[in-house]
Amino acid sequence: MKFKADVEKLKEKGGEKQEGAIMRVLKSYIKESRRILFEGDNYSDAWAAEAKKRGLSNVKTTPPALDFYMTPKAQDLFVRTGVFNKRELEARYDILCHNYTLRIQLEGRVLGEMAINRVIPDAVKYQNNLIANVNGLKAMGMKKGFEAQEKLIQELSNHIQVVYNNVESMIEARKKQIRLKIQTNKQKHIAIPLSHSLISSEIVAIKLK
Repeated sequence: MKFKADVEKLKEKGGEKQEGAIMRVLKSYIKESRRILFEGDNYSDAWAAEAKKRGLSNVKTTPPALDFYMTPKAQDLFVRTGVFNKRELEARYDILCHNYTLRIQLEGRVLGEMAINRVIPDAVKYQNNLIANVNGLKAMGMKKGFEAQEKLIQELSNHIQVVYNNVESMIEARKKQIRLKIQTNKQKHIAIPLSHSLISSEIVAIKLK
């Protein structure tokens, strides 16, 4: 609405054609919003540093970002512009938090099942093949030449143990956090995504072997 009003104002006062008025309004908006514009990668460390330099918030996870819906400034904006009334905004916030919770729960279960039922068994199978290879070489009387295989065996053991431990930790965190009321959304989502990233990194490490 403001954009249209600004364009019409220029057309009436300055006698400009519509295209020229639109361009002038857009240029003014770009200048006004320059403080929050960034042409680089918003996920990079460069943006984190730039945001801090500009005095901007840089929320990196979903739950704290959703909390901005309920700030006095946001509530005033939505209510004043007629987008939501206060009750509708609270309902939307609760739904977004609830959906995020369900998504994290589902992803956690799927990731845990994949790790325990697929990744670890395949890693153990590969490890057993390496062990059989090393034992076969030793049985032939070789004293060296299998150092790489032995190193891989040890690395696989480490990764398997880390994946298993983090799956267990994720399951326990999920059981504990799911009992909390939805009002504690911000705390509810801390442990599980952390386990997600730890498990995923170890799975990638195993697949690279």
